[in-house]
Order: sequence, then structure tokens, then C-alpha cells
Amino acid sequence: MRIVLLVAVFPQVSETFIVRKFLGLLAAGWDMHLVCAASDPRQWHNFPELADPALRRRVHKAWPHHPRWLAGLVWPLAILMAFLGNPPGAAR
Repeated sequence: MRIVLLVAVFPQVSETFIVRKFLGLLAAGWDMHLVCAASDPRQWHNFPELADPALRRRVHKAWPHHPRWLAGLVWPLAILMAFLGNPPGAAR
């Protein structure tokens, strides 16, 4: 099962709980991913446990939301992909 954590900005010093939860669930065998709206590369040194490139590939920046009309163009594609990937779940 895949678990996705959503945060506004990652990494931040105040996100130590999120980092521990992310690493703990990953070590337990869950397919963990983290999605953030913004990421400051200068903050990665605060979390040496995330230095592994395999872990960093699990951190994703969110879809564009500025300007707002651009995010509106992406929604139909997201809905279509949801229905193609899991029709009963998407309908529910």
C-alpha cells in the first residue's frame, strides 16, 4: 500500500516529526512518498538521514498551483488517470 504525506514546505527544521514518521513507515515496508508545495535545497543538510538518493526520489514537489488557472487545467488529467488506474475506487 502506498502512503503519501502532504506538507507545505519540506524539509524544514520543524518537520522532524514528519521525517521520523516517513523513515519509520518506510523501514516497516510501506511504500512512502512525501509531497510538498515548496522545497528549499539549503535545508537538506539538517536531515543527514535523508542523504540517500533513493529516499530523495520519494520526495516530490506538488503540481503547479500558480497561476491558479494552470492548476485547473491539470485536474481533468488527474481525474482521468484516477479512473484509468482504479475505476471502482475513483467512482467511489
